Amino acid sequence: MPSDLGNGIDGTEEALQKQILALTQPFNKSDEITFEELFNLEDIQKLQDEFASAAGIASIITHNDGTPITSPSNFCRLYNDVIRKTEKGKLNCFKSDAHLGRYNPVRAAGSGTPAHR
Repeated sequence: MPSDLGNGIDGTEEALQKQILALTQPFNKSDEITFEELFNLEDIQKLQDEFASAAGIASIITHNDGTPITSPSNFCRLYNDVIRKTEKGKLNCFKSDAHLGRYNPVRAAGSGTPAHR
């Protein structure tokens, strides 16, 4: 049931307005746009879960610093229930996720050169 925000706009319309506003900001403000402003996290989690299951891979979406945005999908028990449960393991995962997900202009240009040396 739509929530009335006092201005006649329900939650879905408000989310859509925020997405449109975020996408129409000047390019120099793009770093201020969050993933959560653009996407419904429940929908993204379902999509990620289905993709990970269909492809037989583990998947997670993180912020630039490696902190998770979504819950892990299809992670093995050792990784999910042991390694990520310790403080050191969790911090190492965040560091690794941040490193793997960082922008690499060489890779983006399609040179075929590995991103990590």
